[in-house]
Amino acid sequence: LDLRWATDLKPEKYLTAERARVLRDAGAVACALGVESGDPRVLDLIDKGAPIEAVSDVIHHLADAGVAAEAMCFTDFPTETADEAKTTIEFLRAHRAELGVFIVGEFGLTHGSLVAQEPSKFGIDDVWELEGDELGLSLFYEERKASKTARQRRVVEGALEKLSSGFLLRHYPWAGAVSTTHTVLYYDRFGPQVFKDLARIHSRAADPPREADAKFDVLAAMAANARDQSIWSTLVHDRRAVSRELYAKLADAQPLLRPRGRRYHFASNGHVAVAVGRRKNTRPNALG
Repeated sequence: LDLRWATDLKPEKYLTAERARVLRDAGAVACALGVESGDPRVLDLIDKGAPIEAVSDVIHHLADAGVAAEAMCFTDFPTETADEAKTTIEFLRAHRAELGVFIVGEFGLTHGSLVAQEPSKFGIDDVWELEGDELGLSLFYEERKASKTARQRRVVEGALEKLSSGFLLRHYPWAGAVSTTHTVLYYDRFGPQVFKDLARIHSRAADPPREADAKFDVLAAMAANARDQSIWSTLVHDRRAVSRELYAKLADAQPLLRPRGRRYHFASNGHVAVAVGRRKNTRPNALG
């Protein structure tokens, strides 16, 4: 059958070179792998069941067969140190040539997980739901001892951003994201290395900085976003409750972000370089 498809797989020893070729011959274009972490201690805590060496082999077998290997990882598993988080990033860097794309999220605690059932075994002192969360989907927790400092988190984020710059993600319709339809279409037409190829082309052919008007002061908008994050942090970690009323009470105490038109230089990667002047304030559109 002339079908192309993609799937998620657990990377285990059974996925040999021969089986990878069978998948490719049957129309497989990409396989997203639950790598989780590149650090052996963290993998043992997760109870992943497959050593990191087996994960490496699976990535190699898929790439060698012409199937795009996608790595799904996360950081911030309870007690994970900054060095262990960087080990995951180093694992991805070491396999960069064989990976189609990758994702690194942040650990989130869910009902029914091993961590939620026995949090003390994972260095967690407290687990709670938010009052007012009617669906009760989210669990929050506090580690017995913080596993990373704020500075260490910034270092990890910087290393991740540097690695990510070698892959191109088209934000809509999400070509270059793990397990999306448009990513599969790109693989099928241009091959499993397409998002690294596009990143190289994009970096060589970057547009010169341009200018555009903005209805808001960009730095003021960034500060407003930081204040919003602070409000949510207070609700989740201090109040442990959410509601429109609680949010409004905290938000009303903050300065408003008002339209303040400015003109900006910006680069082709979307980063604002510098404001070059002001323009007359205008009414914001429906999207603000």
